[in-house]
Amino acid sequence: MYNRQGSFLKALDLVPHIEKELESYEDKINKEKHLLFNYNLAYTFFGAGDFRKALKYINDVLNDNEKQLRQDIYSFSRIFNLIIHFELNNHDFIEYDIKSAARFLNKFEKDYEVENLFVSEMKIWQRQIHPLSAVKFLSGLTVSFQNF
Repeated sequence: MYNRQGSFLKALDLVPHIEKELESYEDKINKEKHLLFNYNLAYTFFGAGDFRKALKYINDVLNDNEKQLRQDIYSFSRIFNLIIHFELNNHDFIEYDIKSAARFLNKFEKDYEVENLFVSEMKIWQRQIHPLSAVKFLSGLTVSFQNF
């Protein structure tokens, strides 16, 4: 609820309680719900500006890829992973991860058009000799989404 309102600091106050309850009910929570909790915890930390913690939780999601679970969460997580690394200025890693995300998205019959557009824009940004600042990159991305 707090995440949807943009109240990330309030949501952070709940994280220790959520983690404790997740641990105590681990055998009662299915894998999909656990994945969603980790995704939302990554989102909370990202919104609060703690990109390293956000990366930890998004890696938990990405490292737990089971084919029968919701692939939309994995595709969103791959894009989110790129955004987190962008914020952390991990430009060397982004180059590798852009290719990995593109391969992942292309594997599925379901078209993730917005995700593919984002990956394409990241490729353009990455190929530049002097990568654009975040503001210029996001401005260009906004134009691409508006033309979508």
